[in-house]
Amino acid sequence: MQEDPTISAELEPSQKLLLWLLAIQERSGIHLKDLKVRLSCAGKRKQLMKLGLTQETGRPIFIELTDKGWLWCQDHLADPLPVPSRGSHALLLGLMSILAEYFRCQDNTVSIGQLIQQSRMSKAASNPSLSSLVEPSCDARTLEQAILSASLQVGKQRNNVRVRLADMRPLLKDFSRSDVDQMILAMELSGALAVMQLDNPLEISVADRAAALRTASGTEKHILYVQGSRS
Repeated sequence: MQEDPTISAELEPSQKLLLWLLAIQERSGIHLKDLKVRLSCAGKRKQLMKLGLTQETGRPIFIELTDKGWLWCQDHLADPLPVPSRGSHALLLGLMSILAEYFRCQDNTVSIGQLIQQSRMSKAASNPSLSSLVEPSCDARTLEQAILSASLQVGKQRNNVRVRLADMRPLLKDFSRSDVDQMILAMELSGALAVMQLDNPLEISVADRAAALRTASGTEKHILYVQGSRS
């Protein structure tokens, strides 16, 4: 399903804000009386229904997103938010709450810092003018193979086992630490490996701290698993 390009041109800021406020609700909708945004007239709300972005049911009126409304939100994630208002403040708080719950419940992206870093890496990788921000200065394929080889050597020729960065660093001394860390993050982004913290603070040695990879949020990562799963 593709969005009609004329839709966004028709929508006012308050209508766009309404769509986002619906998106962050638990049921992807809310009773009209509880909305934190006021449209200039009922016709503006009805217009969203005519465009197929929302639907209304029941008494009191319950307004919710349609599949087309969800598509609109997906396609307009990078749009500027409406001017500051009670509704936009509620939207920001709602999105932050959703992010907090997301990071609490899953392990693939462990922090807001890592999410931001991965987003920047992905954007730079698709833009040649920004590629120097994420690509190592050495030959990428050579470094990637060296990391995989070092992991296998430390892991006794097995993948999916815990490998300490402290044990890998000496095997990668021909490459700069910055290049190694950038490549490890790029490999994690592609799904080739997972880099993690040691869960037990008692296991973290001085060598582990010295060899740790630091994420954008400042979190230390001490170990990695090639192919991203624990044994």
